[in-house]
Amino acid sequence: MVVAFLASSPTSGRTKGINPFCSLLHRMADDLKIFFVYAPYQTDAEIQTRRTEVRPRHLEHMSTLIKGGILRVGGVLSDPVEVEGKPGDAMGSTMVVKYKSLEEVKKMLESDAYYSGNVWDKANLVIRAYTPAVPLP
Repeated sequence: MVVAFLASSPTSGRTKGINPFCSLLHRMADDLKIFFVYAPYQTDAEIQTRRTEVRPRHLEHMSTLIKGGILRVGGVLSDPVEVEGKPGDAMGSTMVVKYKSLEEVKKMLESDAYYSGNVWDKANLVIRAYTPAVPLP
């Protein structure tokens, strides 16, 4: 189904007719809401070790979300202050995702290795409805 979604034309809103599900998936995508997520990292001394250990699984999960058209923008939020010429410490993950509901966003976060590996500070996750001022990639 993902292939069918990718076969649709984002500029014209019409499908190329390769797959009969394209039109349906295009309409389903229009029903999705956009959410901004900030997942701050834990602040204990072992955070970087835990993050490094589970990062490959986290990136694999994010790759799946990208391929599915769910994750539209994502990255690391860092302290802007350089220390001895090195970038500031990573503070957390940020992402813009498309889902039908807040509950689906929460389930996605809970299924991630950064959640189960105690990289993200679960008590301080921020999920907000988001209205982009420019088109999402």
